[in-house]
Formats: sequence, structure tokens, C-alpha cells
Amino acid sequence: MQYHTSTSAPVHPPCTDWPLPHFPLSSELPTDLPNDLSGRSALVTPYRRQDRVVHLHCTPPADVATAPHAPTSPSLDLLKTFLRAAWQEGYDEVVFTGGEPFLYPDLGPLLRYTRRLGFKNRVVTHGLWLDLAHVQALLPWIDLTEIRVDGPPPLQPSDSFARLTQNLQALHRAGHAFGLVHVVTDASWASLLWLADFAYEHGARELHLRPPVAPRKNGKMTAQPQELLYKTFLIGQYLKSQYEPAMRVELDLWPVAQVPDQPRFGYLASVLRPDSTGACLPTRLSDVLPALVVDEQGNLMPLAYGVAQRFRVGHLSHLDIHPDLFDHYLQHRWPNLQQFLRDVWQEQTHQATPTLLNWNDTLVARSTAG
Repeated sequence: MQYHTSTSAPVHPPCTDWPLPHFPLSSELPTDLPNDLSGRSALVTPYRRQDRVVHLHCTPPADVATAPHAPTSPSLDLLKTFLRAAWQEGYDEVVFTGGEPFLYPDLGPLLRYTRRLGFKNRVVTHGLWLDLAHVQALLPWIDLTEIRVDGPPPLQPSDSFARLTQNLQALHRAGHAFGLVHVVTDASWASLLWLADFAYEHGARELHLRPPVAPRKNGKMTAQPQELLYKTFLIGQYLKSQYEPAMRVELDLWPVAQVPDQPRFGYLASVLRPDSTGACLPTRLSDVLPALVVDEQGNLMPLAYGVAQRFRVGHLSHLDIHPDLFDHYLQHRWPNLQQFLRDVWQEQTHQATPTLLNWNDTLVARSTAG
């Protein structure tokens, strides 16, 4: 197996000023990592993510006979009304996600509509439908396709992995920008070095590593296992030093103290200021909610998918009746969320030992803790 080193890439040491717990990783983490791969040309400039993002969960129409109680997807007209309002509020990118967006019948009209408004478009997919003609016809309207990868066989069935590999090669030949997304698990963390090399060799613009999903107890998220988080973090930092800037390595995991320094969490700077309570209200929703989520039922949720309903911004259908919905939220409901964010931050920064944190997952867990 080979690994990539870009001689021009800056090296990002894994936070040498931050005390790491002494987990017994020496026998598990690779110790013979190659650091010289010459003759490999850098890719084009990595895709630049935007700072104010709408996450739109696309739900294919349910079969009434087999799923009579499945939620009804919002209509195309409702979504267009919302997207116009979101653009005016300062959002500049739409991420189409869900079970499989390419099965969503209105994906094409929405991609063309968002592009005309000025949005950038991202689609998150499992990548198995990319060879279909109707999907390929949509690619010119997509700025980045993010493809979920479970890992090499046997972590992913051999037949689907072979088809995925063929589709990645076709995307690369066509010059379409794509990245790989992987949720790290106990079974997959040891394959992260392989995954990075696989992504780079197939022309990916970025590799997005998500930390392990927090386990649930009684329907509520619980604390994530810290040892697996540390493995993910350390290997992720190594991969950043080896592949950037040729291929971006996105890692949704930080030491607590570094969370406010991340561009996507820039809103925390004002939220956490000692004098922020009672300060002037923001004028646009995107100034304080850099991510706005539209769930399968049309609820507008702040910051992350799964945040408790008590923090809901509203519903798509409310925009026709209350065109000032966002202004009303900022005046009457944002202060409650602001105080919640301050409370969660205080909890995290007063831990007895330093921890690694996925901020959005932490918000979801705390908001649903009861």
C-alpha cells in the first residue's frame, strides 16, 4: 500500500500543545507510515465549502401500501418558496442529503432552481446510481458530489464496491468534482490509511471523515467512546499533513478549545462573549445559524439534523402565512437557543480532562437529553 506526501503541503502536527490521554494505542496505530511518494501530480484546487449552508433532506415518495404512515415530502413549490427566503437570508450553499437524493423525483428541478438563485449545490449519495443516464444529466448542476463509502470489502459488499469504483473512475474522467465521506467505526478505523490513498488515486477532491455515531439509549444519544475518537483524530491529522493541499481532509472532530476557531462555528464567537446576552439582535438568520436543516417532514431545524423540536425555527408551510418567520425567530426564539449554546459550552469546557468533540453531535445529544 502507498501513501501520499505532498512536498509543498503544510504539515499539521496533531495539537502538540494539547495533552492527549495515554490510551494504549501503540500496538494498534500504524508505526511504519511511508513518507515519500514522488511523481504524483497534485489535483486541481479542492472544492471550497461555503459558510452558510442549507441541508435539505430528500425523501422519495413512499409507497402508501407498504408505508401508510410515512411522512409526506414537502411540495416543490414550498421548497422553492423556502429557498428564495434562505438566499435572501444569506445562505449560499444547498446540501441535498437523505436516504438517496438521486431517487428523489424533484431533485432535478431543485438543482436547476438553486443554481439560478446563486447557490452552490452538493449532493450526498451512496454512489451506486451515478452510472444511470438521468443521474449523469444532473451532474452539470452539482458543484460537488459526496459519496458515502463504508470501506474496502468485507466492510462493503464486493459487488457494490466494484460498481462504486467504476463510477468514481467515470466521474474522474469526466472532470466532475467529488469527495468521499466515511463514518468511522471500530471495524473501519484501521482502514483509514487505505481509504485516503483510495480517494486520492481515484481523483477525489476531498475526504470527509465523520467520527463514530454516538450510541443511543432509550432513543437518546449518549457520550461517544473517547478512545475511538482519539484514534480517528490522530490518523486524521496525519492524513491532513500528507494529502493537503492536493486533497482536502475534512475531520469533524476537534479538541474542545479549538471548536470556536473553526470557520463553520464562527457564530460561537458572538454567542460566547460575556456581554452577548442582551446584545443587539442579528439582522439575518445566517449570521447566527450557519446551518439550517430541512428535515423529511419540512421542519426547519437549527444547526444540525436531530436537534430537539423545541428549538425549531418553523415549518416550510409557515413561510406562506408568515413571511416574517425568520425575523420573528430572531426576536423571540433565538435567545433561548443562544442560552442553550452557552450552557453546553460551559459544560464542555469544565470537563475534568480534555476531550475531543464533534460540536454538532454534542448539541443533538444535549438537546434531546430531556
